[in-house]
Amino acid sequence: MSYLVRDNDTPQRVSAKVYGEWTLFPLIQDNNHALLNGLPENTLPMGAILYIPEPPALTDEFKHTIKDGDTYMALSEIYYESVSFFRKLEKDNNFIRLNKSIGTVITIPALVSKKVYQTARRILGA
Repeated sequence: MSYLVRDNDTPQRVSAKVYGEWTLFPLIQDNNHALLNGLPENTLPMGAILYIPEPPALTDEFKHTIKDGDTYMALSEIYYESVSFFRKLEKDNNFIRLNKSIGTVITIPALVSKKVYQTARRILGA
């Protein structure tokens, strides 16, 4: 999905509009790094087209069996298309040490509920 930046948009405002949750703004920042590089924090260039990712675990929870070499950062990148949510994964899985838990099944929680996301999309007209 793409989004045309309007006057007074910030990553947080765009996140609230497209996901229904402002705290998901790192998805937008991390996936538009080249466009945002060098700009002051929390600013977006008016008229720019942002890539709005829809990662696998946006609205769906997953189960993941820990394999040798897994890290919370790598799992965050795989399931959320952003490393910015690795602390959420750690916390939601009781900070278990992945390298000591090979074969254990952990939860990859959804970032936002389907209802909130669908409401945001409907309001946005997407």
